[in-house]
Amino acid sequence: MFRLLSRHRHFNVATPQAVARLKRYRPFISSRYSTENPDVASAGVDPHLHCLLHGYKETGRRLFEVTELASCIGSVSSMPFQAAPLPKNGPFAFTVAIIYGSRGNLFMKYIALELSRALKKVGVKTSLLNERDDPHTKFDHRIIIAPHEFFYDGRGDKWLSKKILKESIILSTEQLQTPWYRQSLPFLFAAKGVIDMFYHSMLLLSECGIPTIHYVPDPDVAIPDPDNQDFSRHPLFNVLDAACKQSPDINRPFLERPIDVSFFGTESPHRDHVLARCAPTLAKLDSFVYYRRLERGPPVEEDGPLVPLASHVSGHSKISLNIHRDHFGAFEWFRIVQQGICTGALVLSETSLPVPGLQAGLHYIETDSRHMGEMIEWLIKDPDGQREAERVRLAGVNTLREAHKQNAAAIRVASFLEELK
Repeated sequence: MFRLLSRHRHFNVATPQAVARLKRYRPFISSRYSTENPDVASAGVDPHLHCLLHGYKETGRRLFEVTELASCIGSVSSMPFQAAPLPKNGPFAFTVAIIYGSRGNLFMKYIALELSRALKKVGVKTSLLNERDDPHTKFDHRIIIAPHEFFYDGRGDKWLSKKILKESIILSTEQLQTPWYRQSLPFLFAAKGVIDMFYHSMLLLSECGIPTIHYVPDPDVAIPDPDNQDFSRHPLFNVLDAACKQSPDINRPFLERPIDVSFFGTESPHRDHVLARCAPTLAKLDSFVYYRRLERGPPVEEDGPLVPLASHVSGHSKISLNIHRDHFGAFEWFRIVQQGICTGALVLSETSLPVPGLQAGLHYIETDSRHMGEMIEWLIKDPDGQREAERVRLAGVNTLREAHKQNAAAIRVASFLEELK
């Protein structure tokens, strides 16, 4: 989905603190790393140091063993579904720079905008910057979003200094098992702290002594108006019938929504398999599937209309599908929360790792990939399934409305930043 750091300028971010943290990081087994990389062992190089200097960007070297990684994730995934009580609600008298890569994945910009909006509501003065801005401008805190994007291909080179990283908080957006997470690794371990969008990877980083917090934005449940969005001229918008070109209503009941099932995602072998299983069911329904080719890469600035278009389509859908990229069932915030629950659709997801505050069966519905087609048919065709769909759909919408009203995610992030001062 993202190109790797093939032209990333070499820079030593392996501080003594970063090496010490990696030594406490359970997914990294130094003995296995040395065994599988005999050149490192024969040179007498500390495997932790080598990983942070070179191994993270050398795709031929394996950093984590899959079964060990799954074991570590499983060991930290048992948690209460309820989020912890909110800390104080400000005011927070400090300044924050939120920095994202302007030429990378468009979703990173959306995350930056959402975090900035939410922090401003609790009195934090925020500024949005990108890799072209001056890294030496003074702020109380600096949050760098998605280091695998920001420091890619020489774009964020002028921000690459041990001093800047030591003073910065990294917002991690990638799943632990992906190649893009490994590209983030040295920056996560060298940072002042980490804001992680995945709860299980946050817990594993926390074990190493890295100040961490889990962050899932509390977005507004408003749906974009096609009359005020560029996507109204997008070719995919033009294939919708007249009813689906109107502004969707988040309160529209499940059975009155004109699109039965929608899915937006980038291709992967696992998704190929799941969609093929669901094809006989989807063929009998009014379905909207946007399946992006991998070679096209992630949505970038010119693909901007796709993001509100996905929300618009979901806003007209009975069911918004979430199919994982691979067999690691990380909770995918954008499709489950932003694109699904926020638009009033019922989210039907493959089984996901739990997160605080949202519960399968209460705010969205889970099923295994083998039975996804049957579950779709039950929810849409069976009266009991229809009632269950409406119950869960409403519970999800109402929970997010309350979370947005409380601005809970931003309050937790602001309190986290205040403790790091």
